[in-house]
Amino acid sequence: MTPPTNAQKRQQATSDDNAFRMPASQLRHRPIGNMYIIPLTDGTEMHVTERELGSLPDEYQDAAQLITPQLPSGTPKPKRQPNPRRPAPSDGGVIYAPPALKLDIDEPQPRRKRRTVKHPYLYLGVGMLAMLALCAALSSFITWWNTWQDDMHYGRPRTYQVDAVVGHNNDSSANPSHFIFLNLNRHVEVIEIPAGDPSKMKVYIGPILFGDNDDLTAVTGYFKDVNGDGKPDMIIKIHDTTIVFINTGDSFRPLKPGNR
Repeated sequence: MTPPTNAQKRQQATSDDNAFRMPASQLRHRPIGNMYIIPLTDGTEMHVTERELGSLPDEYQDAAQLITPQLPSGTPKPKRQPNPRRPAPSDGGVIYAPPALKLDIDEPQPRRKRRTVKHPYLYLGVGMLAMLALCAALSSFITWWNTWQDDMHYGRPRTYQVDAVVGHNNDSSANPSHFIFLNLNRHVEVIEIPAGDPSKMKVYIGPILFGDNDDLTAVTGYFKDVNGDGKPDMIIKIHDTTIVFINTGDSFRPLKPGNR
C-alpha cells in the first residue's frame, strides 16, 4: 500500500478540523455570558450580566436568579456557577456590606418628621399675653399689699384715734379730748370724748361711702382753724376728700355752703 503524501496529510487534517468546528450561525448567536435577574423592593427587576453581578453586594448576588438563554438546538446548556464573591482588598482594608435587601414591599416606611416654622407674630402674641398676665398679677399684689397695710394700721372695721385740745369740757394738754374716726360698714362716724369724760360723749355722723371696697377705706382726721375764730375745727379725710366740721365752742357742726 502506498503511503500518503504530504499534500494528502494536510488535506486530511483540514477536513478533521472542519468536522469539529462550530458553524458560523451558532457563533453569531453564542451568548457573551450568563444573564441574571434581581427582584427589587419597589417591585421592579434589574437585569445584569455575570460580570456586573460580581461587582454588586452579597445581598444582590444571593437574590440573583439565572436567566436561561434560548440557544439553537445542539448547543450545550451552561451550568449556573456559584455566586461570585467580591475579592478582599489587597491593602488589607475592610469592606462594609450595605443593608440587607428587603423584598417585602408592603412594609411601611417611617415618615420623615416635618419641621414647622413658627411665625414671628406668634412670639409677639405670647409676649403680649405674658405682659398682660404680669400686669394683672402686679395689680392684684399691690391691692393686697395696701389692704394688708391698712389692716395693720387701722384694723377692721377701719378705726383711727387721736387726742386734741379743742376747748370742749375744759380740756387741756394734760387732759385732752379723745376722738375716734370710724368706718362702720361704709358709714363714717366720729366719736368725741370731751376731756376724757365718757358721760359727755358725742357722735358726729359723716357721709355714706358707695365706692368699690369702700368698706375697707381708712377714715382719718385732724384739727385746724379754717374760719379764723381761734378755735380748732375738725377735718375728716376720706381718700383725697376732706369734710369740715366747724367748732361751735362745745361741739362741732358740718360746714354749710357759703359759711366760713
